[in-house]
Amino acid sequence: MITPDTVPAPLMWASRVLSEAVMGFLALVALATAIGPLVFDVSPAMDRLLDSVEWVVLGLFIAEFAVQFTVARDRSAWMRSPWRLVDAICIGGPLLSLLPQVSDAVRGALMFRFLRVGRAVAFSARAGALAVQKQQEFTPALHRGEAKISMITPGEPHSSTAPSWSDLSAWTRDQSPAWYHVSGVHRDQLEELVRMAGIRDEDLAHFRDPVGQSRVKNFSGLTSIILSLPTVAEVGFPAVSKTQVLVIVFETGLLTATRDPFDLPQSILSVAAHSAVANTSFPAQTSYSILALVRDRSAVVAHRHEEEILRLEEGRANEGGTGFLNQAFRLQREMSAATADVWRLKEIVRKLADGKVQLQGADAKNEPFLDSLLSSIDALHDKFVELKESLTSLIELHMNVTSFEMNKFMKLLAIVGFLGLIPSVAGGLLGMNVEGNPWSVTLGQVAFGIGMGMAISLYVFAIKGWLR
Repeated sequence: MITPDTVPAPLMWASRVLSEAVMGFLALVALATAIGPLVFDVSPAMDRLLDSVEWVVLGLFIAEFAVQFTVARDRSAWMRSPWRLVDAICIGGPLLSLLPQVSDAVRGALMFRFLRVGRAVAFSARAGALAVQKQQEFTPALHRGEAKISMITPGEPHSSTAPSWSDLSAWTRDQSPAWYHVSGVHRDQLEELVRMAGIRDEDLAHFRDPVGQSRVKNFSGLTSIILSLPTVAEVGFPAVSKTQVLVIVFETGLLTATRDPFDLPQSILSVAAHSAVANTSFPAQTSYSILALVRDRSAVVAHRHEEEILRLEEGRANEGGTGFLNQAFRLQREMSAATADVWRLKEIVRKLADGKVQLQGADAKNEPFLDSLLSSIDALHDKFVELKESLTSLIELHMNVTSFEMNKFMKLLAIVGFLGLIPSVAGGLLGMNVEGNPWSVTLGQVAFGIGMGMAISLYVFAIKGWLR
């Protein structure tokens, strides 16, 4: 099984080098070579040089196509993307117009001129792909059919087997007491799982939310919970990555799935929910553990964000400027997203604890563990709100200090401008020469008067406190 960690290093390196930014630049180069001969009279030597450049760009486009196909998350979906048509025009057009068998006369014919214009349009679209194309389409991940399935039975939390997809399908029909977890599923596989669980086609829209917001809902005979499980970077900037977790709770069993490779059963072994709700059913007990895991991961995010705020407070005086604001605003975006995720988690637990949504196989409305979990999540949400306010205050303080320093500089410019106004006015009245004017003054007297006027002005500024 090929995962992001087992993709060959040369392919990973090529995938990073042949990125959208690089291919966009090469598309602009190819665009120039495609349009240039249409608007300029080029010599035969220059035309051959442009042809050579196109061959080089063409080779890189072919290499990029092969590499990105190899490391694509879903090769079938990658090939069905409309951008593959653009790639086909970018690659096929030069192959047709640059073949050695095509004579110069045929190459200059009307059909090939239109083909060159079509290539130019395709290259323009390819150059702009970075702004609209989803980057995850090219990120290495599990290929179709390589989802990993594990199964845990009640009473054996530390043991797991590796059942097949057919075993999972059979289990959804008999629903014996067990927990099946599927990691690395694709969108079509996820829909297949949902259908196997008994969800009707008209309800599939509930599982196609593009932003993956957390939510809970009852369907006939089961409960569906969608959660966002955060993972924060342990070193450096506390960036948060999210793993979307689908939880389907039956009367006697549980089905979970993640699109990313993630060992959820192993992750909840450290959660104390099992002992806290030992009298509940196995699927409800596991569901509570998953909710507690999301709470604990969110608490780690809050701790890392708090550390980053303290680091910004300590380094503000030394760093300051644009660098400080870039880091602060980036942290503010991360904290806003984390706060929203915790709020959604709180609403899910609240609906279960209040009985607005029934958890299959358990009386969640009268479950003390859920009340305790809701209280801790509510406190965690308040902490995120406080951290956001602290960061906002820090940003405002920095901007106020920056504005004060800017005001001091502007005040200095105003003083210099006013002092410079005195000799400017005197020069305007007297002209460039003192001798020959109707006033009986000398150059020294004029210089003395200007100097005294500037000194008196500085004295007035000083006693008014304007120089501080």
